[in-house]
Amino acid sequence: MKPVGIVQIDNRVAYRLDCADTIMVARNDGKGNVQLEEAVLSETDAIRRVQQIADLGIETLICGAVSGFVFRMFQHHGIRVIGGVIGDARDALDHYVGGDLRAGAILHAPASKRSGPYCAGGDTCRRKRMRKRCARKGERNGKG
Repeated sequence: MKPVGIVQIDNRVAYRLDCADTIMVARNDGKGNVQLEEAVLSETDAIRRVQQIADLGIETLICGAVSGFVFRMFQHHGIRVIGGVIGDARDALDHYVGGDLRAGAILHAPASKRSGPYCAGGDTCRRKRMRKRCARKGERNGKG
């Protein structure tokens, strides 16, 4: 396996490259084992950050969103980028090693329809409140 880097925030794939604080680097130790190491991404400038990642010897980078300019910089350094990945960094590495990681992969189950402020159910659901509000407004205008 060629060296792989996964930019991360709190053990999850960073949703944007410039927001990542660390990078997990996976290398083959020559005996078939994968060695993991973590490095701090200290550079904030995009050009320097790309150079810092290239200096780690990474050949494939797994990340969330990356701008077109930065993507081309990685290509210039010979680094393959698998972008748009969402989920746990270890899961992303497992999928990569298994050969089934694709750009835009979502590695966790999506939130249920009953979670969040829009679908919490009852009177707290914004959609239901809007329907009620529109229904009352329609009744006031002589409709319904």
